[in-house]
Amino acid sequence: MAMMLFVRLFASQAWLLERALREDVSWGISTYRPRLLWHLEATIAASEDAGLDGLHATAVRWRDDLARRWPDTAPLALYPAFR
Repeated sequence: MAMMLFVRLFASQAWLLERALREDVSWGISTYRPRLLWHLEATIAASEDAGLDGLHATAVRWRDDLARRWPDTAPLALYPAFR
């Protein structure tokens, strides 16, 4: 599962990251930046004990860098059906 989360993470980052670095664009009930940070958090949590130490460390550094760039980013909004 952790490996699949990394695949999803890299696939989503490939088409979201460049634009999110320039501006925080709305997408549904949230924006790009919280979505990217959420995907990083989920992947980090899932890979903690998965034996993917290099990928895990890379995701942690990536999350920390983006969190420093975007300090005012609110957490990903909870979809209304899950409230």
